[in-house]
Amino acid sequence: MPRSSQPSSSDRRLLDDLIQLVSETPLQPERWNEAARGFAELLGGTDAGIFFGSTRLRDTFVPAARTLEPRWLEAYDQHFHKFDERTRLINRLPAGAVFLGHRLLPDAVLRSSPFYQEFLRPQRLLHIAGIRLLADDGGAVLRVLRHDDEQAFGNRETALLERFGPHVRCALEVTRRMNEMQSLVVDLLERFPGAVLVLDQRGRLEHANVAGHRLLATDGPLERQHDGTVHARNPIQQLVFQACLARAQGSDTSDSGRLAFARLQPPQHDRPLTLTAVPRRLCPPGCATGIMLLVRDPADRLAASAESVARELGLTRAQASIALALANGETLEQIALSRHSTLDTVRTHLKGALARTGTHRQTQLIRLVMLSGAVLVDPSRGH
Repeated sequence: MPRSSQPSSSDRRLLDDLIQLVSETPLQPERWNEAARGFAELLGGTDAGIFFGSTRLRDTFVPAARTLEPRWLEAYDQHFHKFDERTRLINRLPAGAVFLGHRLLPDAVLRSSPFYQEFLRPQRLLHIAGIRLLADDGGAVLRVLRHDDEQAFGNRETALLERFGPHVRCALEVTRRMNEMQSLVVDLLERFPGAVLVLDQRGRLEHANVAGHRLLATDGPLERQHDGTVHARNPIQQLVFQACLARAQGSDTSDSGRLAFARLQPPQHDRPLTLTAVPRRLCPPGCATGIMLLVRDPADRLAASAESVARELGLTRAQASIALALANGETLEQIALSRHSTLDTVRTHLKGALARTGTHRQTQLIRLVMLSGAVLVDPSRGH
């Protein structure tokens, strides 16, 4: 039966659902498979996929579903790609261009080629339609295939591709930027003066900086279980640890998700370590996780100076000095004593720091200091 030349109202409704699905892929990469299969069905194709022209792009993105047999995909990558004239023509198109195979290369010309005879014909494939998603770094293409006994793609499929393509391109760009941001966050976490453990919402370890791996590998207060979850080694300490996580995740009776603190006593160690649990909503951008744990020896002072904190957060030197001391675990009384000042004066500087940073609690101010560039940037590189 001849296919309609224009998208129907049903087509548009299905396409809207696929667009919504694609918009979720930056945070749920596994949904690319579902989106690709749905789009292949919408276009009446037998296979859909996103193909990347470089290893770096393939490593960055999750490829969409490809229903060709693995042996044919391997044969194409190893041999037949050299004879695929249509792909060479597609790769010359600008980003955003929609293409139909028979308009790039007449079907009669393709049928006479060794590529068709040895690769496409055994799979009963001929027709192709798609869009050039990216043109840089080897490029990326969304394409859909049809069997050779079906009619060629036409105006209906072109209209659907023109509407669907920009949303796929946007999702890929968002994914790329998120990956770049996550790489930056990982780099910053490596510079943190202490152990950093990034957990998913089930408490399983997703990432640890060098100090974090060392903490888990030694006879410290925390260990990684066989299922990937992080626990305190001591049963009593485990109760303290779980209570801290519950406060940060908002799973106790308090308000939802806030900075939480605890002290963990390592075995055979005189001095407890300070644990700061940072909920997802307070984590740096690009840190897609359930919770982040910062573990420090309180004797190890933050390397940042009051001047760098003042520049970073827009504080006076006195306000920055108070904020940095709080981040180092000092109480207001200890700060007043060490500075030969009154408690009222320290509180006045603290109040000014809270006002200038738009924070309302000491814990919020401490979080700003600990996750600021003044602390996370390697001091040896300067400020």
